[in-house]
This record gives sequence, structure tokens and C-alpha cells, in this order.
Amino acid sequence: MGQTNLIAVVAQGSTITLYVNRQQIASVTDSSYSHGNIAVVAKSTDGNAAEVAYSNARVWSL
Repeated sequence: MGQTNLIAVVAQGSTITLYVNRQQIASVTDSSYSHGNIAVVAKSTDGNAAEVAYSNARVWSL
């Protein structure tokens, strides 16, 4: 709690990879989307409210 984390999502072809603090934590392949929108969601795993703040968000083409 109260930590700053570096979050990265890399979508390349049909593969989407998630990194937290430069560590890969998940990777999925889904070819059903060729384009779309970007959204960031925070959710608590214990049912309590989650409070987050995002800064320095950047999007670029690979």
C-alpha cells in the first residue's frame, strides 16, 4: 500500500504481455481483436474499495 509501481502492457500481434516493475506477470494470446481502445482498471481482490492514481501514461507504436 502506498507504493509506486511501474506498469507496462505490450500488445504485439495477437500477444498481450503485462509487466509490473519490469517483471513479466502474464501473457495471453487473443487473435479476435485487430484494433481497439485502451483502458486501465483497478480492482480489489478482497471486495474492499481500491484507490489508485496513474501518472506519466504513454502510448506508442512498436
